[in-house]
Amino acid sequence: GFNYWYSYGTFDEHKNPHYWDTDGKRHDPKEWSPLHESGKVVSYLKNEGNVRDTKKPFFIMVGMNPPHWMIAKSRTLIFIKTNL
Repeated sequence: GFNYWYSYGTFDEHKNPHYWDTDGKRHDPKEWSPLHESGKVVSYLKNEGNVRDTKKPFFIMVGMNPPHWMIAKSRTLIFIKTNL
C-alpha cells in the first residue's frame, strides 16, 4: 500500500481544482492545479509537516494533470511508498 496519497478530484476545472488525501479529506486550494501539485511534491521532498521518515528511502510518482491534449482525460495522482 501507499503511506501517502493525494489525488486530483477529476473535476476538470484546473483553476479551481479539488484533491483527496490519504484520510479521505477534500482539499480546495484555489490555485492553478500544476502550481498546487508541484508545491505538494516540493513540500513532501522537504518533509514539511514531518510526513515521512527521512532515514528511509521512498518512491514518489507524480502525474501532472494539465497541460495535456484537449482530447485526453487524465488524473493527477501522487503515490509515495516508504519502507522499501
